Amino acid sequence: MRHAMIAAALTFAMTGCTADIASPAPAAAPAPSASPAGDGVALGALPARTQAHLSGADANHDGMLDAGELSRHYAARVRAAFQKLDRNGDGTLELSELPVALRSRLAAADRNGDGAISSDEFLAHHNASVLAQLRRADANGDGALEPGEVGPVRWARLQAADADHDGKVTFAELRRAFGRHGPAVSQP
Repeated sequence: MRHAMIAAALTFAMTGCTADIASPAPAAAPAPSASPAGDGVALGALPARTQAHLSGADANHDGMLDAGELSRHYAARVRAAFQKLDRNGDGTLELSELPVALRSRLAAADRNGDGAISSDEFLAHHNASVLAQLRRADANGDGALEPGEVGPVRWARLQAADADHDGKVTFAELRRAFGRHGPAVSQP
């Protein structure tokens, strides 16, 4: 049971709740509102479940979530997942200490082949997973994500990165907005 809970927590942390990525936004669902300056998303405009999940991300308590706050929030979740899996507390994940269900899934994260996953390798693996999900969500293949491609909940998280306020988030905008804290979208 504990392994299943850890696997679920890791999956959630790695994907940022991806259920809304694959399904388009319902026609009647209003998009969460951005601030008048376009520098974030109003926390109160998000669905209640998302508000509860992201309320701790509003570091300056202004009721708005900007790209920096969101990226720091998700980076902290990835670090927490890593620490939860690091049973012996040595700062690396040996494949042998991982639950069996996660070993094959995370084996690719061991980029240097030493049998252990460093926090940098773990974050890089997480970022690659997020990037792959976002690329799959780009239904029209134009290199940008739109509300209809990612659904309202995911859009609420991503729209803070829309630097030019055109209603689309390009992979370049994602790199600029989230690259420092993660998910670091490192390639177009």
